[in-house]
Amino acid sequence: MPPEASHDLSDVDRTLEFAHTRAAAQQFFPYTFVGLLVGLFLMSPVGGVAGSARNPLLGAVIIALSLGMIALLAHRTRQPDVARIVLSRDGVLFRDLSERLIPWREILKVDVTRVSKPGDLLSEEVTQLVVSKAFFRELKADRWLIPSVIARGGDASAIYISYFHTLPRETFHAAVLERWRAFGPQAEGVRQSDRSISSAPSRHVVPGLAAATPRGNTQSGSAPLPAIGDTFVALLKTASLRHRLVIGLACVGMAILFANHFGLWTTAGQIREREEAAKLEAWKRDIDASCKATEEERRRWQERMDRAFR
Repeated sequence: MPPEASHDLSDVDRTLEFAHTRAAAQQFFPYTFVGLLVGLFLMSPVGGVAGSARNPLLGAVIIALSLGMIALLAHRTRQPDVARIVLSRDGVLFRDLSERLIPWREILKVDVTRVSKPGDLLSEEVTQLVVSKAFFRELKADRWLIPSVIARGGDASAIYISYFHTLPRETFHAAVLERWRAFGPQAEGVRQSDRSISSAPSRHVVPGLAAATPRGNTQSGSAPLPAIGDTFVALLKTASLRHRLVIGLACVGMAILFANHFGLWTTAGQIREREEAAKLEAWKRDIDASCKATEEERRRWQERMDRAFR
């Protein structure tokens, strides 16, 4: 990290923004292509004996969900880019929990803990903010269901930032801790009153970490919205090299499946399956021909019997 970036993050007068909505959309975008590939594979006769690798209904559901997710991510990319987590002089704005600011004076303790939801193999390291039970009740308002990896109520209620977002954990925790020490209940009143608000620096972006903005600016919506025709191009341009590789491999896989569907290549299992299907069809034709011959013979015999007893 450049020296100036470290200085920006340690400056408690700056507002830092993390976990922007467009960034989240960009992170999920490549995996929708993986979903399309899996769905097409389940709907394709690739893999050998009929039914062994096919599940058309499940494949159709996965494809529908993937297409719906692509539409949702494209819509999100065209919306203003909103930070889900904002650190400012006034407090912490954690939109996953509430649109209400958490003032530093309401935070009793800041530390690091690990949380996990049912089904997780490993726990996730998060920054923990401890607040009073009364303030936590006000903060969550009418929201009665809160995931345990976001917050847990109690005599000393805990808020976890942030299980659902990819953050520079150590840097983020250090930024929270420094601001809490500067503006929290244990901070000296003189130190807070002596800070010059008017001297807050102009907006500055720290690459890969956050957008540092002047005090009072808690939402970055200044970036131009991409036109609807440029949405996917924008998602691809902003994707990392790893994500582009995932998208590229998924597209190659889908092209291979389509080529198989149109008969440009076949597997040994498909050849064997087609041979067995051809044998079965030939056997059915033989059975049908035999049944027709038997029926024709019975009809002729019946005609002869009818003529004999007239």
